Formats: sequence, C-alpha cells, structure tokens
Amino acid sequence: MKVAVIAPTPLLKRYVPLGDRYHLALNNLVLSSEIYSHYYRRRRDQGDFVILDNNAHELGVGDNVQRLIEGINLINPQEVVLPDRLFFGGDTIEMSKVAFYEIKAAFPNIRTMGVPQGRTYEEYLGCLGVLVMLGIDTIGVSKDYEVWTGGLQEVVRRVYQESYQDIHLLGWGRHLAGLRKVSENQAGRVRGVDSSKPLAYALNNIRLPGTMVIKEHDVRIHYPRRGSSFFEATKVNDSLARWNIEVFKGLAQSPSYKRGDLK
Repeated sequence: MKVAVIAPTPLLKRYVPLGDRYHLALNNLVLSSEIYSHYYRRRRDQGDFVILDNNAHELGVGDNVQRLIEGINLINPQEVVLPDRLFFGGDTIEMSKVAFYEIKAAFPNIRTMGVPQGRTYEEYLGCLGVLVMLGIDTIGVSKDYEVWTGGLQEVVRRVYQESYQDIHLLGWGRHLAGLRKVSENQAGRVRGVDSSKPLAYALNNIRLPGTMVIKEHDVRIHYPRRGSSFFEATKVNDSLARWNIEVFKGLAQSPSYKRGDLK
C-alpha cells in the first residue's frame, strides 16, 4: 500500500517526499498556514494524489462542511474526508450526508472518503452501509479500531466484505505489527496509509526496530504522542527520521520501498 508521511510544517520538503506521491493534508493546517497549504497545492499541481483530512482524529469531530470547502478551494485535492465523529455512527451519518451533497454540488469531480464509526460492529457496519449507499468513493478505516478483536486486519476484512470501494488506513496504530498483517493478508484491498509516527518517534529519539523484528515479535513501543508542538518542530535527528520512515514503508510494503526487510 502507498504511504503518506505526515510531517511538521517546517520539515515538509525534507520528509514528505520520502513516502509515496500520496498525501494526507490536515484541514486545520491548510486553513491556518500559508506555507502548509502552498506545499500541498504544489504537490497536487505536480500530479501527486492529495487527500484533505477533516481533523476528526485531532479534534474528536471532523471539520464542518464550510471549513472543508475552504480547504478544498485552497489546495484542490483529489479527495476529501467527509466529517465524522469518533465512535458515533449516527452522528457520522448525519454529518457525512450534509457534507457529501454540499461538497459534490460545489465540486462535482472530487472524490469523497467516508469514515464509518460505531461502538459495536453492528453500529460500525450499519454506518458503513449508509455511507456506501450515499455514493462515497473511498472508505477510511481509523486506527482507533485496532483494539477490536482481530485488530485492523479483521476490520478491513469485514469492510471489504460489505463493499468494494478503495480503503485507506487513517493512521498507523500503536500495535505496530498490525500494519504488516494488513499489508500481507489484505493485499490489493488497501490503497494507502498515513502516519506521523515515524517522525513523532524520531523527535523523541526513539529508533524503531527493523521490520522483521516487529513482524516476528509483535513489538509494541511506547508512543510519546505528537504533542501540541509537533507541527512546529524545526529539527529532528535526520538519520533516525529516515530510518523510521523506511520501517514504516517496509511494514506497509510501500511501492517505493527498496531496501528489503530491515534487520
């Protein structure tokens, strides 16, 4: 699957290109930072695939349709994530419906990503069914569901049973090996994944184990979280950051990963 590296604004040019030509741009930063919005507009103009995210993971509830339309106008993404509310299927359906029709009326050719939510599989799959009937192009699977029995691999399997849309993993869970399990066992079903973890770990001087170690020993490393200053960071250990990104790409089996299994 393709990988989108999420990086601090001052470090976008250094680390985002180490992923694939596949990006997730956070709408709050698109609206608040001219440097950030200009960078992703340039990526879009140069033919990269750009997804405009709604910030639900950061804020608990996705940006409303008016803010998303502002972001679309600034960076012209190929795809936008419809508003959702973490773990609440009914609220997500209502918000997504309103946004879908308003966005498609303003931008008929833009792709839409719906993010199913729920506190149980019944609620989650019910939300998914409504989003699919709505006409979304892509299904976003949140890393927050890695705690469910079977992890993200099982969530992806069930999502794929219910629909044949593209799937994007919204984030790399703390269960690091879960990404490898999805990439190995759901081959061809997941288009891509985004994460800030490689750089968040590097900013805290944490070097991730190699891909084979994570795969074979189901390694979990304490995640220091991004912190409020993550997107303002100007310095990071470069070799550590590049190593962590390479591990991320290896576990995802990124098309641009060329070093084989890191030891």
